[in-house]
Amino acid sequence: MEEKKHSNKMQFKPHQLRFIAEKICPHVHWPTGIKEIGTLLMQECDDINIVQFMSEANEAWEKNYQSKQEEIDDWVE
Repeated sequence: MEEKKHSNKMQFKPHQLRFIAEKICPHVHWPTGIKEIGTLLMQECDDINIVQFMSEANEAWEKNYQSKQEEIDDWVE
């Protein structure tokens, strides 16, 4: 009987990766942190769609960042 090899890598379901992208990544200090998260996920997860993850994460980060910018009235007459 052949023994099955178990991978030590993590396996994320699409909704779990979406959660990380949409709920956690917006809280990193700068988008370069998202790239680092993506790199770590690729090292630990064989089947990650990194392009989709990065797109969702950056979009969520940008939305969060824009929502925190105060409107500046710098019109000079």
